[in-house]
Amino acid sequence: MDRLRGLDLSASEAHTIKSLDTYTYHLGSYEGRDGNQRYGLIASERVQIDQPSNASDPLMVRKDSGKSVCSIPQETVTTRSKLRKPLHIVRDIVLGSTIAGILIIVALYYVASGNSGFNIFMNSNSFGPRFLVTCVGIIIHSQWARLDRECAIDEPFRRLYRGCATAESTTLPSRTLTPVSTFFASIYQHSFFVTHVTFVTLMSEVLIIVLPGVPFSPGEIWQAGMMSIYLSMAILGLMLLTFVAVMLRPKGPDLPRKPNTLGAMFMYLCDSSKTADFADLACLETRARDRLVRDKDRLYCLKYDLGTDGSMRWQVDYDTRGEKGGSLMRDF
Repeated sequence: MDRLRGLDLSASEAHTIKSLDTYTYHLGSYEGRDGNQRYGLIASERVQIDQPSNASDPLMVRKDSGKSVCSIPQETVTTRSKLRKPLHIVRDIVLGSTIAGILIIVALYYVASGNSGFNIFMNSNSFGPRFLVTCVGIIIHSQWARLDRECAIDEPFRRLYRGCATAESTTLPSRTLTPVSTFFASIYQHSFFVTHVTFVTLMSEVLIIVLPGVPFSPGEIWQAGMMSIYLSMAILGLMLLTFVAVMLRPKGPDLPRKPNTLGAMFMYLCDSSKTADFADLACLETRARDRLVRDKDRLYCLKYDLGTDGSMRWQVDYDTRGEKGGSLMRDF
């Protein structure tokens, strides 16, 4: 944890990896500072040949009393922050435009008649129309799955950001890996917005099946073709409305790093008082661990506060204001 405190949360992934690459990591038993045996992630010094330092390298790592401190120039952090947000916006624009575009195409094909170039192409019974709509369906599904994962990952941090969050809704739930498991887990956690977004993800898989049935084919039953059109328009309309809702949803915490990796999660916890309290729980069974955490009846929050190293950083910690009945609003 001491090594992670010296890392800037806004640093690029490549710089973070480089600063931590001087160690190897493994799970095992170790003796804590209080003398108790614990189980967790252990860092070991990597043996490597000395190399001449590169003065032009923007990442400087120094070792001081066994602690690694990562110093990254502010211009490097700023450049990364400027590049990350436009890329995220472009991906959302492409997803929304693709959904709206294919919905318009399917609707026009349903109502249009005559010998226009569009109808001739869609009724050509060739490889082109089916290949086009199938590719569009796959693109929509992949990008919507990305949006679904982001909503599921951000939801606990949204609750922590609001403050007065319970362990049942933030700390104890396991990370889900598939839309089906996310769907049922979000219902249990009462995260109904995530439930809806995940439901649309499941519908996007159906969309890949029904979209190729939209273009005319003489070997297709007429009722099956009409059903493909109706289902495609219904799913695409639902996706478009949900996409607008996701874009208009109140903004959550503007975190410098997405909490989607083990290292990123550690960086939000490295300065937390939760670390010491949870250190002895690794060897317990899941039910016993969860029971002990619930019995503590603590509240949690995500705050931008002064760390032990004297720098301001985002950290997940106990919500002492909420427990004392004070104001839950924070000056972030």
